[in-house]
Amino acid sequence: MDDAEDRKFNVLFRLLKLLTKKWYLLLVSTISVIAYANIVSLGPLIVRYAIDLGISANDIPTTIKYSLILIGITALGALAWFVTRYSTALLSQELVHELRVKAFSSILNQSLDFFDRVPAGQLISRITNDTDRLARTLSWQVRNIVNLSFTAGLSLYYMFTMNFELSLIVLAAMTLMAILNIKYATSIRPIYDRIRNQLGVLASIATSNLNGIRTVKALTLESFEKLKFMRENELFNNLNLVAAKIRALYGNAPHLILGITMALIIYYGGISVSSGYLSIGELTAFITYLSILMWPMRALGFTISAFQRALAAAQRIFEIIDSKPTIHNPPATKKLNDIKGEIIFDNVVFHYVEGKPVLKGVSLKVRPGEKVLILGPPGSGKSTILKLLMRFYNPVEGKILIDGHDIRELDIKTLRDQVALVPQEPFIFSSTIKENIAIGNPNASFDDIIKAARI
Repeated sequence: MDDAEDRKFNVLFRLLKLLTKKWYLLLVSTISVIAYANIVSLGPLIVRYAIDLGISANDIPTTIKYSLILIGITALGALAWFVTRYSTALLSQELVHELRVKAFSSILNQSLDFFDRVPAGQLISRITNDTDRLARTLSWQVRNIVNLSFTAGLSLYYMFTMNFELSLIVLAAMTLMAILNIKYATSIRPIYDRIRNQLGVLASIATSNLNGIRTVKALTLESFEKLKFMRENELFNNLNLVAAKIRALYGNAPHLILGITMALIIYYGGISVSSGYLSIGELTAFITYLSILMWPMRALGFTISAFQRALAAAQRIFEIIDSKPTIHNPPATKKLNDIKGEIIFDNVVFHYVEGKPVLKGVSLKVRPGEKVLILGPPGSGKSTILKLLMRFYNPVEGKILIDGHDIRELDIKTLRDQVALVPQEPFIFSSTIKENIAIGNPNASFDDIIKAARI
């Protein structure tokens, strides 16, 4: 088994583990879908008896009796399907809600180098599009697979009890369709994986342009950014066309197979009815069973494909959840409660990209109360010095001291509470001015907020 298969089964195992945490919803949905499959598979049998024992024998009371029974089991089937749909939707939403919160919490806890590696658009795509796809698959496609499995098994059982030869025709058709659907799912999955990744690329370009719209306008980069987006969008469009071609190629095969199967059942079933080996009611039941299986068998390939896409989406979500921040508190942390403000950079070396150093052996000392102005061209490392002081990154070499303490030994929250950073580009959260001012101290009084606003 290759690494890709190992990852897929690991993702599936983790999803199942999460599902079992809501075991009561899982139990209700499983029981209801099995009940629905049993009820549906009884329908053709009732039709068979209504025709053979009622209609063919001109027995009106018997015909009415089976008609009423058919109405009753149809109502029970509708109730079972309602419970199935509601319980699976509830189960999927509970699971995806938990995953979405875990993914967002993991993103907030990441170090800044994580955001240097992963574009914001990719992250947004994962906590929105991927979680939505996973929810829809768990509530719809998984339910279809379970329902098809039980309905197909029960239908085949009842068919074999009526006529062995005709049942073999149906079984052969279902086997052929299953093979084609597996082939379809194998062919389409890599394309869908590329489509999902490319969607993240488009989201990243759109997000970066919207966030940096002032820069785009100031440097008249509209045409350049438009061409970049069009190039990636063209690739996205071409991938979707390839997927559409594969869907069209395999999508017609089930219709052809089912049409041929239906024709064979009518032909051989008609001969069997004429020969007395099969009743009209049994032939009608066969055709009804085939009609019941027709839609889920046609949709099996798309269901498998959607399930695989959901596994790929879940894997992308778990990648975020499993990411560990590179900046974290040491086992034994120190807290600075009474800071004086002495800052020492001791031969600090740092790079964002390996082999391209931004700071090379920087050493400086800032005394308490001293004001220091650092000058340099763009990209010389001025902002990097402040980011290292806030411990957004760790130096590659050297150390940074505050009041004689290596900042890597300090509690991160205490350190950042003691250092005020005013970024070059201020960011306003989507809330009131009052809430933006107090965002670092939610317990600040209104007077404190007014005082801060006047600074």
